[in-house]
Amino acid sequence: MDQKNGNIRNSWQHDWRIPEEFCPDDDEVLRYAVEKTRDRAWACIDPHDEPVENLDSTDEIVANLSAAKEVLPEMRRIYYPCCLSDISPSKAFIWSDVIYADLNWCAIDLLRKNGFDAYKADAKKFHPANIDMVIVLSPTISSKYFIPIINQWWMIICDDYHKTAQELFREKDFRCTIFISGWKIRLRGERILFADIPRPRSWDELYVFKKIK
Repeated sequence: MDQKNGNIRNSWQHDWRIPEEFCPDDDEVLRYAVEKTRDRAWACIDPHDEPVENLDSTDEIVANLSAAKEVLPEMRRIYYPCCLSDISPSKAFIWSDVIYADLNWCAIDLLRKNGFDAYKADAKKFHPANIDMVIVLSPTISSKYFIPIINQWWMIICDDYHKTAQELFREKDFRCTIFISGWKIRLRGERILFADIPRPRSWDELYVFKKIK
């Protein structure tokens, strides 16, 4: 057994109290742990995953996304990486196919069980095809990883909680065309500068960037 798998197995033996005399192969370890915790909400395939019990959404974000939807062209396929269990995009873009991606298996399993198109995938590497728009809300990875990914597509909606918007303001191939806050479109134009954003800033602000090249 390699070092990585050995660490995983040791973690399972510790976290899930697998009897010392029980020494199966890796697949059996997983099956045993899942069976023993079948009725527990935190029964995840990866013991290091954050427990996820319920689907999540934020009224303010849904309202702001809905405001954007009213002025954007039709978005048939939307990609939402680093989603955890947040389904705000599906509540706003009810006629669009939203593709969810996250590394947390608990969240992905929950999304799938509720009928969502969800993938356990690394957002730095997972690039679904034929995407019309990307939604990036409070990603758990640096925004620098999204710039090469976003360049494949022509539009993105993001917040600035982890400086994603500020990164895109510095990208010459993208222009901010819509600024949304408090359930309303506050600014709209061919090019909005970061200096144009009203102060004080709000946690629920969303920015729409359009690819110009």
